Amino acid sequence: MRDVEVHVFARGAGPDPDKPATPAAATPDVDPDASAATEPDLTAATTSSRTVTLRVEGGVTELGELVVDDDLLGLADLDGLEAHGGAVEVGDRLFAALFTTAMATAWRRARTDEEVRLRLVMDDAAVARLPWELLHDPVEDAFCALGGPLVRDLNVDGVARGVTATPPVRVLVAVAGPDGVDELDGTAEVAAIRQELAPLVAEGRLSVSTLERATVPRLLDALREDGGVDVLHLVGHGRRTADGTPTVVLEDDWHGPVDVSPGQLRDLVADQHLSLVFLNVCGALQPGTDGTDDFARALVHGARVPALVGMQTAVADDLAIQVARDFYAAIADLRPVDVALTDARRLIGVNEPGVSTDMALPVCWLRSREVALLTPVLEEPAPWWRWPLDNPVPGMAAALAVVASLVVLWQVVGPLVRGPAPMGELGFNVAVATFTGDPGLEGQAAELSTQVYDALVADLDQAETGVSVEFRGPGDVGTVDGDDDEARASAAEAVAADLRADVVVSARLEGDRNGARFVPTVWIADRRLLAATELTGSHPLGPPERFRPAAVTDVADLEQVAVERTGALADLVAGLSLFATGDPVGAGQRFDAAMSVDVWGGGEAGAVLEVFRGKAAAQAGDDEAARDHYEAALALDPDSARARYGLAEVAWDSSRGSCTAATVDADGLEKADRAFAAVPVPTPDDADVARKVDYARGRLALCQQGAGLVPDIDATVALGRVVTAQADGNDRVRGLAGLAHGLLAIQAWQLDGRLDAAVPHLEQAITLATTDAREALQWESLACLHLDRGDVAAAGEAFDRAIELVATTDDRDRLTSQRDRATCDPAES
Repeated sequence: MRDVEVHVFARGAGPDPDKPATPAAATPDVDPDASAATEPDLTAATTSSRTVTLRVEGGVTELGELVVDDDLLGLADLDGLEAHGGAVEVGDRLFAALFTTAMATAWRRARTDEEVRLRLVMDDAAVARLPWELLHDPVEDAFCALGGPLVRDLNVDGVARGVTATPPVRVLVAVAGPDGVDELDGTAEVAAIRQELAPLVAEGRLSVSTLERATVPRLLDALREDGGVDVLHLVGHGRRTADGTPTVVLEDDWHGPVDVSPGQLRDLVADQHLSLVFLNVCGALQPGTDGTDDFARALVHGARVPALVGMQTAVADDLAIQVARDFYAAIADLRPVDVALTDARRLIGVNEPGVSTDMALPVCWLRSREVALLTPVLEEPAPWWRWPLDNPVPGMAAALAVVASLVVLWQVVGPLVRGPAPMGELGFNVAVATFTGDPGLEGQAAELSTQVYDALVADLDQAETGVSVEFRGPGDVGTVDGDDDEARASAAEAVAADLRADVVVSARLEGDRNGARFVPTVWIADRRLLAATELTGSHPLGPPERFRPAAVTDVADLEQVAVERTGALADLVAGLSLFATGDPVGAGQRFDAAMSVDVWGGGEAGAVLEVFRGKAAAQAGDDEAARDHYEAALALDPDSARARYGLAEVAWDSSRGSCTAATVDADGLEKADRAFAAVPVPTPDDADVARKVDYARGRLALCQQGAGLVPDIDATVALGRVVTAQADGNDRVRGLAGLAHGLLAIQAWQLDGRLDAAVPHLEQAITLATTDAREALQWESLACLHLDRGDVAAAGEAFDRAIELVATTDDRDRLTSQRDRATCDPAES
C-alpha cells in the first residue's frame, strides 16, 4: 500500500521539504529517549497558521498552509458537529482548509494509481483535536477515511517496530466498570471479540484471555502472565482531570474508580513490546489541551506501541461494541490493523440515511508500515490438485479439464489410510461396536449390539446394491465410549481409522429411576466420501428412545426398536456405499427408502438424512431437488450447518459456469459467497465445516478472479487458513489442505503465470501423500507442470513415478501414452 503523508507543523518546526522523507520501518526497538531533543515545543505553537507538506511516496511533494482560526477550531467539538451541517459539510471544510489546489490534485492522482494510506502527521494539540477522519473530497464526493486507511502519526524521530506478532498472538481483554460511573456492557464486548476471533483461536494462531474488574495491579499481572501480551484491548470509561489531561478509569480493590494517566499507562506497558493497544474508552484518544500529556504520545512514542486504536470522544456503548466486533472480524480475516479499522468505520451508521459523523469517533495512530497483526501462513509448499470445475476454458483447459475426471478417480480409488487394516481397501466397510450401558445395563446393551449386527448383515445382503460390503462385529470392534458426545465421536473416529471402516455403529443404554434411554449413533468416515466431506462425522440414528423400567429388564421392547432402526440404517449404509462408488441416483433411492422408515423423528436425525438426500441429488445434477432437500433439513433443524453448506454449494454450482466473464452469474456468485460465509460452525466440528467453508470461499474467489470480477475476500487468506489447519494432524483437514494447496498452485500457475513457483508445491505434496493413488496423482500433476515449463526429461521421470503407483492397467496405459507423446491430454484423463 502506498503512503500519502501530510505533515502539518508550526512554522519552523517541521521537516525540511527539500529532504526526502524517511519512512517508518519494521526494525528492532529504539531508545525511547533518542528523539527527545528534536521534539517540537507544542506549547510554543501559537501562530495562527501551519506549514503543510504533502508527500506522495515515490512521487511528488507539494507545500501549502493551514490557517487555524476560531471557525476551524470550532469543529473540534464532535458532539456539536451537526450544528455545522453534518458529516459532508464538515468534511468539505476540513478538506478545503488542509489541501491547496495542487495538493488536492496530487492526492487524487495518487489514489488513481493504487490503494493508498493517508498518514496525517501533526505537531500540536489544537490541530490534532480536529476530526480529520471526516475529510471529504468535494470533487470526488468521497470521504478519505472510507476510501482507504486514514491514520495519524507523531512528529518524532526514530523508527517504529512492526505490528506483526509471532503466533500464537496473545490478546488480553481488560474490563473496568467501577461503581459510581455509568454502567457499560463489558460482557457483551468480550463475547463479541471472542466470537470474531474464534477461527484464529481454533487454528492455534491466537489466544484470548479476559481480565474482569481491572485494577492497576491485576492489569500488570495479566500483562506479565505467560510471557506477556501482544494485544491489549481495554474496555472502560474515560474522563479528564481539571487541567484537561485525559485518563482511563480503572478500579480499586473496593470497586471504586481510579484515574490512570497516559504516563501511568505508558509505564505499565512499556516493557511488553505490544503490537496493538485498543482503548475502547470514551475520549481517550483526543489530545489534552496542551498536547504534552495524551495517550497517543505516551503509548505510540513513549512505550513504542506501533499501532494504537481508540475513541476520540464519548461513544455510546452499543456503538463501541459494534466497532470492536467489526474490527476484530477483519483482523480474523487477516486484514492489516489500519484496514481493519477502515472496514469497521464503513459499517458505522450503515443502516442510517447519509453518513453519520460517528464514523470519525474511532482513530488509528500508526507509526509502523508493517501493519498486519497476522499474515497468511503457507509453511508447507503447496501440492497441485486439479481445480474441480466443469467446462474448462481456453488458457486453463489443460489443467481444469483434467480436474473433473481426476476428482472421481481419487474419490473411488483412493483410500486415505496406509498400512494393514482388518478390512479391505476397495470395498465399503461397516463396523458395529459393542453397545455401552450404565451400571446394571451392560449385559442388555451388549446383547442388543449383537442383534443389530446380525440384522444389519442380513438386510444389506438382501439389498443387492452391487457394492462389496465388508463387516466387523462387536467381538472385533470393541466399545465406543467416552464421557460426552465429543469424546464418543473421537473414539468412533479412532475405530474407523484402525479398522478402515466407512461406517461405525454404536449406541448407549442409559438408565435412571424412570427407566432407560436407548441412544443409537452412526459415525460416517470420509475414506470414500472425499467429494462430500461435510457428510462425515457423528450423526444420531433417530431420536433417543425411552423405556419403562420393566422393559429394560426383559429387553423385548428394546429389540423391537433396535430392529426398526437397523432397517433404516441398512438403507442409509447402502445409499452411502452407492454414493461412494459414483452412483448418486442409486444412492438417492436408498436414502429415500431410509427416510420412509418412521424412526428419524422431526429433529437433527431427520435433518441429517435430508442433507444426504440433497447431496445425492446435487451429485446427480438435480439442483432444484437438492435445494428442496436442504430446505427440508433446515425446517427440521434450523441450526444444521451441513444443510446451509449444501444450499451454498447449490448456489455455487448454478452460478459458476466455467469461471469466465461470459459464463458466470456474477450476482449468483456473490450470493453463494454470502451463503458460505453464513454457515454456522457446529460444536464439535467433527466434519470440519469451518475449514470446508474457507476452502469453498477461496475456490469461489479464484473463480471470480478468473472471470475478471473483484472477489469479496482474498483467496490466499481463506485458503491459507485451510493450509494452516493441517498442523492439527486431522487426516480430513490434511486432505482438504491438499485441495487448498492445489488451488493456490492453480492461482500461481494458471492465473498468475508463475510456473516455477508451483514446482516446490507439488514436490512437497508428494511427500504428504497418504495413499499410493494420491501420490500418483501428484506425480502426474508435476509431470504436466514440467511439460508446461518445457522440461520434457523431468516430466518423463514424474510420469514414471506415477506409473509405478497407479492400481489399474487403464491408468498405466494412459500415463504411458502421455509420457511417450510428451503431452497432457485432458480428454484421456
